[in-house]
Amino acid sequence: MTDIFISYAHSDRPKIEKLADQLIGFGYDVWWDHELIGGTTFASEIERALHQSKCVIVAWSIKSIQSEWVLDEASEAKRRGKLIPIRFDATVPPLGFRQFQTLDFSDWDGVADSDPVSELKKGVSRFLKPHPGPHDRETSTKTTVSLAGGYSDTIAVLPLENLTGSADQQFLVDGLHEAVIIQLSKIKALRVISRTSVRRFAGSPLSLPEIAAELGVEKIVEGSIMRAGEKVLISVQLIDVRSDTTLWAERFERNAESILDLQNDAAAEIAQQTSVILTPEDRNRLGTVKNVKPEAYEKYLKGMFHWYKLSPEDTQLAIENFEQALSKEPDFAPAHAGLAAVWAGIQQMGIMQPSVVSPKIKYAAERALALDPNSFQAHFMWAVYSTWSAWDWEGAEQAYLRAIDLNPNFPDTHAYYSHFLNIVGRFDEARLAIGKALNLDPFNPLIRSLYAVDLAMWQEFEKALEELIEIRKAAAGSWLPLQIMRFIYHSKGQHDDAYEITKELYSVLDKPSVVEALISGMERDGYRGALIAAGLELETLSATSYLAPIQIAVLFHWGGDIEKAAEWVRIAYEQRDPEAPYIKNMIFFSDDAKAHPKIKGVIDGLNYP
Repeated sequence: MTDIFISYAHSDRPKIEKLADQLIGFGYDVWWDHELIGGTTFASEIERALHQSKCVIVAWSIKSIQSEWVLDEASEAKRRGKLIPIRFDATVPPLGFRQFQTLDFSDWDGVADSDPVSELKKGVSRFLKPHPGPHDRETSTKTTVSLAGGYSDTIAVLPLENLTGSADQQFLVDGLHEAVIIQLSKIKALRVISRTSVRRFAGSPLSLPEIAAELGVEKIVEGSIMRAGEKVLISVQLIDVRSDTTLWAERFERNAESILDLQNDAAAEIAQQTSVILTPEDRNRLGTVKNVKPEAYEKYLKGMFHWYKLSPEDTQLAIENFEQALSKEPDFAPAHAGLAAVWAGIQQMGIMQPSVVSPKIKYAAERALALDPNSFQAHFMWAVYSTWSAWDWEGAEQAYLRAIDLNPNFPDTHAYYSHFLNIVGRFDEARLAIGKALNLDPFNPLIRSLYAVDLAMWQEFEKALEELIEIRKAAAGSWLPLQIMRFIYHSKGQHDDAYEITKELYSVLDKPSVVEALISGMERDGYRGALIAAGLELETLSATSYLAPIQIAVLFHWGGDIEKAAEWVRIAYEQRDPEAPYIKNMIFFSDDAKAHPKIKGVIDGLNYP
């Protein structure tokens, strides 16, 4: 029986040849298709080797993700639970494979004694033991870093069970669940799956090994929350899904005023039980907390509970709860950071005038930074403000990098950093950033929507549409996928599809008069007439309520009225529309439109680096 089957694109053959030689040198029996015997049926020989192998290394690259052979082989390996993915460049793995920890060979120089090969060898050893080979050497079972994105262990904290006896306490259960994840995610050598991706497994009938395979992790934390008066108790257990063994279990009990100590202690103990060696820096991040009044912390948790629902009603409730938390504890930095996040969301959704919202984001982020200079949330929010409000590119990048340094496992930072990198034209780096976000939060519709925007900016329209169709299944009623889809359909010349999606978009945005304008414009003057009619209707509505100027400009541009489009681009610049930074590299405007004096003036005025 073959030990290792290697699936790859033939353009990557030089690297595969070196890798296969090294694995053979370690004592493994390796099959790759240079072994095909003349006269043998090509497909049947591959299928035989694939089925007989004990594990399958799939090498992702810009070419292999387009190969039906590689995709079929990877799917079979995934189905049989013997997949080991690696990548040779910044390519994001295809849908269905992003949840797996992917070893990074993008900078590999072909040397056997290297970190990527060492990590690959450890991955292979989970499936089989090598036969004695000339290059075989002992490796440590506990390391501080690994090449799989710098991780030496992978973990998912499943949603905690609410044993408080009250559904009204769900905010507390969800809040402590997220808090434990955030504390663990500050450890650089530990890959921690984000809360959004693990939430889909609440009450799941899947077994723990099946959940672990979906998330691409080796260990899972299960637990529950109980509350009795002012006492809060959290019970947790750490399970190694490979051996189906409970590695550790513990109960933590604290008074409500020490709830921050509770979540920190639980996270620190969980980390100690993994194969990660905590650095002094890790211990420092986990070790110090400032206790706050219980009633303030509860309001903060309620604020986060409502913010994550993202509805207009819940957004307002989030603001109210954060403000109530601050009325009880004015120096509580997380509540200020939470407010900054809500106001930034309101601005991005185009609900309020940027001149009203931007100062609120700035104040809340500045306060959070002043109160806690080591808050990754505060630095992240300052990065968001600097990118979409201040247009301060240098300040934004410094804030992104500091936030990532403080918490390398927070997917949102990587995802929004990818947009920053695309805005300033650093596309290869953007691919790496969004890849990290998807690796940490593979099932989050928002992260995947941001990735679809990235794909649109790279003009990889088919892949973007594939993403967006899946997102719509998971997040029905969301406007963002529709927004991106209409851009793509228009850019591809599929005007009928663009028209239908645009109607659906403005229906979701509750703009019935715009839908009517689209329909009547289509009947009179076709597709372009529909867009002009919608632009004129939005122009009328903008006199009484804020509407994102760039979206109005786009409709006029696509409808053929470049002068009106240019005027609305100028308004977008003056009003500091958060979509204005996308003008240069997004598919909003044609190259001819960008050469218009007003639009070119805005591009120059944005002072891209």
